[in-house]
Amino acid sequence: MRHTIAIVTPAFTPAEAFGGPVTAIANLAKLLCKQGYSVKVYTTNVLDPWRPNSNSRLPRVEDIGGVTVRRYRPLICIFGYWITPRLLKDLMTDQYDIINAQCARSFQFDIAAFVAWIRNRKLIATPHGSLYSYGSVSGRVRRLLFAAHNAILKLDFKRASTILSTSSEEDSQFNRFHLDPRKIFQLPNFLDETQFEKLPPAGGFRSQFGIGTHEKVILFLGRLDRIKGLDLLLLAYSRIAKKMDGVWLVIIGPDAGYLETIRKLINLTDHSFRVVLAGPRYGSPKIQALVDSDFVVVPSYYESFGITVLEAYLSRKPVVASRVGALLKLVIDKETGLLFGRGNVDELAGLLEWALRNPRKLELMGDKGRALALSQYSALAVREVVTSLYS
Repeated sequence: MRHTIAIVTPAFTPAEAFGGPVTAIANLAKLLCKQGYSVKVYTTNVLDPWRPNSNSRLPRVEDIGGVTVRRYRPLICIFGYWITPRLLKDLMTDQYDIINAQCARSFQFDIAAFVAWIRNRKLIATPHGSLYSYGSVSGRVRRLLFAAHNAILKLDFKRASTILSTSSEEDSQFNRFHLDPRKIFQLPNFLDETQFEKLPPAGGFRSQFGIGTHEKVILFLGRLDRIKGLDLLLLAYSRIAKKMDGVWLVIIGPDAGYLETIRKLINLTDHSFRVVLAGPRYGSPKIQALVDSDFVVVPSYYESFGITVLEAYLSRKPVVASRVGALLKLVIDKETGLLFGRGNVDELAGLLEWALRNPRKLELMGDKGRALALSQYSALAVREVVTSLYS
């Protein structure tokens, strides 16, 4: 029997409203379990960070595919810092060999590092692109709190024996944070490829919204947040809708406080009746939407990774993305998708039109994207690296 690993994180499946890290952490826990590790997850019971007071009916303790999940109700939340004192109590008494602290800028990350130090356990720290998340924070008090938290984070990383980055973009953040380079190893986010082995037949999502078989679907998949660049996409789509008939824009994802702005922008858009706000979708419904799309657009102003790209690839869909952060490596321009300059609406509109007029080339890009995801970003591709890092 291999080591027992305690994964400590502010959110865990089915709380996908928190974003890509939840999917990544769930896939890691599943892979570790398959590799013979005993895995315990310590997390909050919050399903949606934007609606924290909504009733969560998640069980206190649950077994998910062999992974033991313990959930704790936050006593208080300070700017997304979910304080769960009972989690600390259990971490101090439960038995495990390795602590994996997930998602910096969280109470759970800080407590995991503290307990690892007190109990002399190996600490693996995985920030998930959140070291400089306060760069887009509004409000002077909130920014000051984040700056003060830097001192705690420096102690957290000092206690860690291993620090995992998900991309070269995150490596650059580590450099600016003056982390010990000897501790840093890169482990990209990955998907469980078995979930995409048998894709559903096309048409299920289209029929639900009255979209014709021969009409075109541009898909946005991600949380509805200003940083995700939906304003750019809606402006670019408005231009395309004036030139081409039968083009739909589908927006899927949980609201992160930007929904009303999006609705106002849609009302200003020509052919707004062909813009679908489909809400959040996870698991099979999300895969069905991917299958029924022609391509996926990731117009973000910033991305430390972008797990949506992998979901598109494994669904054989190419990606049109901003030339920012980790997207520069994930999307191979003119091979698995198309890249445009950050915030450049003219360039984005031009690429959308090209993609809509070249369906055969899109199919080839989709095939190359799937091959790339399977070879570099699947559980099968990274399992040996994971085993060596968690040994």
